[in-house]
Amino acid sequence: MIKRILAVMLLVVLVGCNTGGTLKPNTLSVDDLCIYKDDDKKNKVCYGMSRSEAEKILGTGTKEAFGIRYDYGVKILYRVDNIAMIVLDKDSKNVYSTVRGNKIGNLKEDVLKTYGDKYPIIRETSPQSIDYIYDLENKKFLGEVSYEKIDSKKYKDHLYVSAGFNEDEYVNRIFLGDKEAIMYLR
Repeated sequence: MIKRILAVMLLVVLVGCNTGGTLKPNTLSVDDLCIYKDDDKKNKVCYGMSRSEAEKILGTGTKEAFGIRYDYGVKILYRVDNIAMIVLDKDSKNVYSTVRGNKIGNLKEDVLKTYGDKYPIIRETSPQSIDYIYDLENKKFLGEVSYEKIDSKKYKDHLYVSAGFNEDEYVNRIFLGDKEAIMYLR
């Protein structure tokens, strides 16, 4: 009996620690707003994390017009002292990925497979992107029309994932954060 209980507890712990298995298409949570180095999936940098925690993983960055630039194409926008937005650019290719496995150089269709094809806002004009906006309070995705009606005081309550892509449909930039960070760079 004790062996059975221990086996069940071990299974619960192992399943609970495998975030890759819980990130399903057409869902979005704060857990999706993380990146990791492709050769070190344990040390994640995530939305909401403090700057000191992030810099233990990323090292020291350089201040830019908005945010702090770190090695290998990672840019972080901090609000007070916590991560409000993570940006991956071309220099992160083959170095960093999102927790869903998206990275610079993936195809647009890869983003649709991992984040889902039910709720994307797809922009085919420049700058081309696939955007996902999730309302944390009402626990639902917002579409092209409904996201424009958000009260600006509630922008922090809306998760935002965006993958920019080029004319060949290869991802060239990834944004993870909340709507306030995306809209106002703060």
